[in-house]
Amino acid sequence: MNPGRRPLAILFVLTHAVVIQLITFAMRPTLSYAVLDVGGSPALLGVVVAAFAVPALILALPAGHVIDRIGERPSLLVGAGALIAAAVIATLARNSVLALLLATMLLGVGHLLSVIGEQAIVANTTSRGQYDSKFGHFTFASAIGQ
Repeated sequence: MNPGRRPLAILFVLTHAVVIQLITFAMRPTLSYAVLDVGGSPALLGVVVAAFAVPALILALPAGHVIDRIGERPSLLVGAGALIAAAVIATLARNSVLALLLATMLLGVGHLLSVIGEQAIVANTTSRGQYDSKFGHFTFASAIGQ
């Protein structure tokens, strides 16, 4: 990457991190309340909540390897697409717990791909001696979004 574009890339990542965390951590409880609103039991709510983490857990290592090979841009685009799809499905879910489950899964996958892409940008645009400070800024931006 062009050294003159590094500050712009880091600014993009920090802004992206705030927005992704904000969307994710606003949608998660909203989806939980939607499950309860359609009459879902506490056990069903637990399944839906777990659906956020399980697909991401399974995909984390393979996604990281793919991103290392093809770059972070596709990850960011697919992650954003998954978040948008999750929002659309959740909005159209009506009284479908299955649709809410799918929206939760897409939200988890979108969050995973976005965060991995952000981390790859930070790692690929930071000089060796600045990893601590740049990842600290990234963590701070993520915390703001949460």
